[in-house]
Amino acid sequence: MTTKSIRLDAELEEKIKSSEDNFSRFVNFLIKDHFRGNAWIPNMSIHDYAGISPKDLLERMKAVKYFRVRDNALCFTFYPSTQEELLVNKNLHAYANGSHNALHDRYIYFNVEYPVDFYFFLISHEWVVIEKVIESYLAFLFWHSDDNEKSIMERQVERTTFTNAIKLFNSEFQEINSLWLVFAENNDPIAKEKFSKAFFKKLIDLGIDPIIFPYVSEITHFLHHPFSFVDHISPKSRQFEVAVKSAYLRDVYDEKDDWQTIVMKGSSKDDLQRSESLEEPFRNWESKYRYYHSRPTTS
Repeated sequence: MTTKSIRLDAELEEKIKSSEDNFSRFVNFLIKDHFRGNAWIPNMSIHDYAGISPKDLLERMKAVKYFRVRDNALCFTFYPSTQEELLVNKNLHAYANGSHNALHDRYIYFNVEYPVDFYFFLISHEWVVIEKVIESYLAFLFWHSDDNEKSIMERQVERTTFTNAIKLFNSEFQEINSLWLVFAENNDPIAKEKFSKAFFKKLIDLGIDPIIFPYVSEITHFLHHPFSFVDHISPKSRQFEVAVKSAYLRDVYDEKDDWQTIVMKGSSKDDLQRSESLEEPFRNWESKYRYYHSRPTTS
């Protein structure tokens, strides 16, 4: 899927080049909330996973009025510690870009609710770019951490991702680190201005899309307190993850579970009203799925 990027590179470049811009105004521009709220993205190809037609799927699910819902079981992380977390990242990206059966495991996902701004971030970039964004953010985080935190990162972050992030740190952050040291040692306003411009230029060059800033607390914090570590965020309060809500049928235990009885066998009249269930994601999925698959096909 090819989608026009929503990154603001041209405008950001112009902002960086302009010496007349007030720094706080520039920060507000970077973290402006361009896209608000959340949006359900329904699975339009769930019948393919079941191996049946859309018509048969709707027929077998005609008694269903609710979906089971989990609020934060699926998370996109900018601080991956395992290959499994990287796979979830990749699958959330794939789902957002139309591969709607990419997420299934023991839960069969019919609808996924993304923050709208983050959804646009995912559909605006190929996966290889997303990987680079994660590594670039970790390189920034490494630069922004003290020696103890650097050691913690080395132990926690998935090995290949950490190695790539350190390569970026060594190749890309030395110049701005030198500017930072000049400012920190001399409290030099000229060095401060040079550092701020070089820092944001570096974020843009690395592909760190401003739209992710609200989801990574270090960058957000740094934007508001760029020249003081007095309010440095403690590791426990750091924000690395974007949680998405998911609506699903369960396929965990045995052939008597939701997916098996309702969809695969078509033998259940269960409406799926449970303590964890919601009606909204089902209505959202059913209406859009029914409309999508009732459209006349073109040859």
